Amino acid sequence: MIAQVITRSTDDGSATLEVGDGSVAERAGIGSLAWIDIVEPSEQDVEWLRQRFNLHPMAARDIIHHHQRPKLDDYGDTSFGVLYAVGVPGHESPGRRVQMHELQFVWHPERLVTIHWSPIPAIDELTERVRSGSLKATVGDTDRELRVEDIAYELFDAVVDAYFPALDWLAEGSERLEEEMFSSRRSSATLQSIFTLKKDLFQMRKVIAPARIALIGSSMAWIRTAICSQRPWTRICPSSRTTSIRPSSA
Repeated sequence: MIAQVITRSTDDGSATLEVGDGSVAERAGIGSLAWIDIVEPSEQDVEWLRQRFNLHPMAARDIIHHHQRPKLDDYGDTSFGVLYAVGVPGHESPGRRVQMHELQFVWHPERLVTIHWSPIPAIDELTERVRSGSLKATVGDTDRELRVEDIAYELFDAVVDAYFPALDWLAEGSERLEEEMFSSRRSSATLQSIFTLKKDLFQMRKVIAPARIALIGSSMAWIRTAICSQRPWTRICPSSRTTSIRPSSA
């Protein structure tokens, strides 16, 4: 289902971005589509992407058969990628497991398509910033109108920023378990909690390491350089790749 669409409007002579519902995607011209957000895509949605944007067959297959590993595949002037949004559970959540939600995206210099199967707060927050006009240019020369690469960068940055609170949450849980192991509160549930923590740590490693390789090794040089110049990517990026921020034309 196409959940929302952000289009370019040039009625007043300057390009602005406007948020609309999924029905806008059918009416809007391809040149006016900037960001399309699809939730729980059906085969009809994937076919629409193939026909409207010439989506590569391998990318279409990965959307249909989701649960993909973090990666970035280049198909000419279009890239297909997979990241995982990570969330820390609330105190009322049963099991208290770290939440991981697959986020796929199709990138083209003129548009961004995001695909996911669960609500992702970073997308909702970014949409609201576009709607309110508070989102400003980030990549390259910032004294200009908002462009698609700014939306893509802000989304990727928000997804990655959320990794660190999750890691901090796991570290705090590890300290609590350590204290519990050497106290009178130790029980059979303590051992189960240790196994759960171990699974979460393995899952985080499977998410973060491939994402780092995919984005930093991307042919989208402007995304790679922009990300490496900002916190928290500076902790895991090669220092030699933080010299400039310029969008790619291809």
